[in-house]
Amino acid sequence: LLGQNQTHQQTQRTTIMRNRLIAGFTLLSFMGLPFPALALQAGSAKIEASSGQVLTQNADSSWSDASATALTPGQVIRTGQDGQAILGFPGGDRVRLAANSELRVVSSDSGKTDVYLHRGKLLGQASSHLNVETSKSKTSASTGQFVLQTSATGAGLEVLDGNARLAAL
Repeated sequence: LLGQNQTHQQTQRTTIMRNRLIAGFTLLSFMGLPFPALALQAGSAKIEASSGQVLTQNADSSWSDASATALTPGQVIRTGQDGQAILGFPGGDRVRLAANSELRVVSSDSGKTDVYLHRGKLLGQASSHLNVETSKSKTSASTGQFVLQTSATGAGLEVLDGNARLAAL
């Protein structure tokens, strides 16, 4: 009985040590992850993910593959027929651009994000205050998700949840 008790205690100690080791490695791995909202400079956006053809406009107005992860105010991002991109902003707002879309970052800080949708469709996720302007309208939201699509006649808004509003300019 004494031998079984010692074996049981040793097994418990081994399990506790293994759990502590796993917890330590897990914590270290999370510490190595970037914090996008903290890593971004005020006014910039981060390309969090992209697929297909995604281009950014350079200072000389030429276009190149969206290899840069940061977009500064005034910079334009364009998706091709098979492209899409997810942009993250300092205040926690996110925008997912659909195929055949073009968007310009106007400004962004920890409290407000302003972008201009030249053409196409986006899914907006507002965490601070997200404003999306088009040639004929402005959409504002401080919470929730919405889909905004431009057309030759204007823009259409579908509110998935939250408080997004569309106003004519």
